[in-house]
Amino acid sequence: MTKFNVGDKVVPISKTVGGYGRLEESCAWNRVKSNKKPFLYVTGFEENDKFYICGVEEGRGIDFFNESDLIPYKKETKNERITTLENEVAELKLIVHELRERPQLTTVINNATQGPSTTNTVEDIIEFEGNQYCKVDRKACEGDVVIITNEAEETCEIQKNKPYKVDEHNQIAGSTHPYRYKVYRDQYNRTPETVDVYELIEGGLNPQIPIVDEMIEPLTPNQQRAAIIEKAKQFVEEKLKLLISYDFVVINNGTKLYSRQRFQEFKLTTTKCSPNDVFNEHIGKAIALGRALGLDVSEFEQAAQPTEFTKGQIVVGGSTYREPREVTKVTHDDHVYRKPIGGNDFDDSWCNAKYLTIINDTNA
Repeated sequence: MTKFNVGDKVVPISKTVGGYGRLEESCAWNRVKSNKKPFLYVTGFEENDKFYICGVEEGRGIDFFNESDLIPYKKETKNERITTLENEVAELKLIVHELRERPQLTTVINNATQGPSTTNTVEDIIEFEGNQYCKVDRKACEGDVVIITNEAEETCEIQKNKPYKVDEHNQIAGSTHPYRYKVYRDQYNRTPETVDVYELIEGGLNPQIPIVDEMIEPLTPNQQRAAIIEKAKQFVEEKLKLLISYDFVVINNGTKLYSRQRFQEFKLTTTKCSPNDVFNEHIGKAIALGRALGLDVSEFEQAAQPTEFTKGQIVVGGSTYREPREVTKVTHDDHVYRKPIGGNDFDDSWCNAKYLTIINDTNA
């Protein structure tokens, strides 16, 4: 008896069928993700080799997965969808902040001495392989860069919203192998109307042309950290599916993880917070889990440290109380009110922020 039936919706978390590539190379999975569709259909089961055939549509299978590679698709509830959207917003804010940290081309205004004033938005100019290209209204030629728009049909090798360089035969290279494909194909609705063409700007942009930067409000360290904490929560929720069993133990300024993966013995992974960093349980769990799985967790290890006091933080300092206390509120004149951890708000007292140090922001 198989775990999944034909027609079931599943989500692949790995791809271990020998000879068919890795999950990130799966045409079926990449196609549904590009169309914002978070699942595949089970379209069959190979009895001899014991693997599932899965596809983008019911009845059409184009990739193969072992049973351990798949989990059932669970439709998000309204609250889960809200949480997902909030996490996406937090991540987008972090991306905007990172983009603002380096010079960004947003609006180009031609010098008046060069003729009538015109404006090109950021969508009209792209960078590709170290060169700049400007969008033009014509068919593609040798040396141009083309981008397949959402109106065209995506294939495994030619994907939407990705730049491709046009060669002397008016062809472009695929994403995973060196085969060449025609820019325009009616079969996939790749036409002059659905393919954007960008022409090389010889010598790059004129340095005399002023660049007008959009005013984007930078993220504060607290906002950056909040975004990383949300990513850490999501990381833990997703990667725990790769373990057979686990147990997190929060220790003094650190986290222990007892974990076991398929076909492996129990493993103990311990993470300790640097004395100069603020402890956060969610970040600690993400680091411990990532290390146990051999994944890159530098993003969590290098999380921004909070610089502003907020409710729920644990702080130390001040002349009245030496033990750690929980922040209940912060006033505009830098008065930080604190109470005994787990105590009542009416037991709080204030201290000037300059005398306090944040040591834990798990519940902030």
